[in-house]
Amino acid sequence: MPIDIVEGDSAYQNIAALPANVLLYGPPGSEKTTDAVRAFCSGNTCSAFFIPCEDGALKIIPARGLPVPGHVKETVKTWQQMVETIAWLGQNGRGRYRAVIIDTISTLTANMYKDLEAANASSKNKYLTPVAMRGALFQLREWIRMLGMHCVMIAHAMPPTVKDGVFYLGGPLLAPKTMIEDYHGQLDTVLRVDYLTPVGRPPMRVYWTGGNTWPAELNPLQPPVDWRYWRMKNREGVAQAVVPADLAAFLRARQPPYANL
Repeated sequence: MPIDIVEGDSAYQNIAALPANVLLYGPPGSEKTTDAVRAFCSGNTCSAFFIPCEDGALKIIPARGLPVPGHVKETVKTWQQMVETIAWLGQNGRGRYRAVIIDTISTLTANMYKDLEAANASSKNKYLTPVAMRGALFQLREWIRMLGMHCVMIAHAMPPTVKDGVFYLGGPLLAPKTMIEDYHGQLDTVLRVDYLTPVGRPPMRVYWTGGNTWPAELNPLQPPVDWRYWRMKNREGVAQAVVPADLAAFLRARQPPYANL
């Protein structure tokens, strides 16, 4: 695939031994893409490589005054395109980039699921498509680990819901929905971004982190009644359930902190 390269500043050498691997999800307009890119910007350079899975995914970045990261020129809509992109990164991205951003994995899995359903339409085995999806997502997760780069996967949000008699915790939207729980177990860090509206104050953009402590500075504001029905987790040891929504600051809070964040 044609690649538009914007090189980082030899940042690969500064990656911590255990790179950050984050799934960041939330509703439309919650600035997920902006925040993910900003976390890897320094001056006029962005040391992340961007994989757009939705048309126009990068449009907001120059509008925000941020440097445009190196990226795939074509929207990655198929599994084969993703395989080619990850292979290119493995061969050419080391030393150029210290992070990869996938935006959004929700759209990618939806496209993959449709392709697999079409390919398996003549089969009577109803498990072929979901099993193939599970294998592909697990493979993608392993490839990202092998790249040795920080990774941010961006996803749409699925609210807590009941469908066909099954209760689904709110979480990142993947296809099929049965993959959400399985894939959640493979991820190191899952952050939900959203807005809180304290009485008499403007809305606050925050991360739900999976911690158990409601921050004192937000009292007397009470947690939303459904906040424990969303999927979050973090390996960074952040105890608070909610922190200000700044991905770089969240990752810097890790002890020891991630390098160059």
